[in-house]
Amino acid sequence: MVFNQVLVACDSKERTLATMAALQRGGAAWCGGSTWQGETAIRLSVCSWATTALDIERTVAAFSAARQECTY
Repeated sequence: MVFNQVLVACDSKERTLATMAALQRGGAAWCGGSTWQGETAIRLSVCSWATTALDIERTVAAFSAARQECTY
């Protein structure tokens, strides 16, 4: 199974929004907000044929750093 749209949420709406904002400020990856079953989420798209393993590693590292930046 292949997914090109992924939703991610933290343990609270506030942390999810703060993580998304930090990730967008960082510039390594872009994501948008979404709502799934009434819950706030971060929407990531991974659908380019040009995406490499290094791109994925950089994005995961950027997401982790953005999440750690949030102190909620």
